Amino acid sequence: MRLVNQAVHGQDLGALWREAESLGRVEVDQEGYRRPSVYKVQIKFERPGSGTTIWAAGISSIIEQAISKAIEEARELGAVPIGRPKA
Repeated sequence: MRLVNQAVHGQDLGALWREAESLGRVEVDQEGYRRPSVYKVQIKFERPGSGTTIWAAGISSIIEQAISKAIEEARELGAVPIGRPKA
């Protein structure tokens, strides 16, 4: 996994997890009925200013890629690190 992750995002699982947690609540589901297993990572956050709750998701058979996709989607939807105002 580490080699795939370095090619995709350049961060290890722990660093990706911390980055995701900085954006909101993180949940991981493993959909094992599929072969290969698929990870679904969701980041729940409130949109700054409006308070609207949003769930951003990333899906992949590689956990690092699923987290990375969820982080990317969360940022596209307006998530900012907790405690920092949106620029």
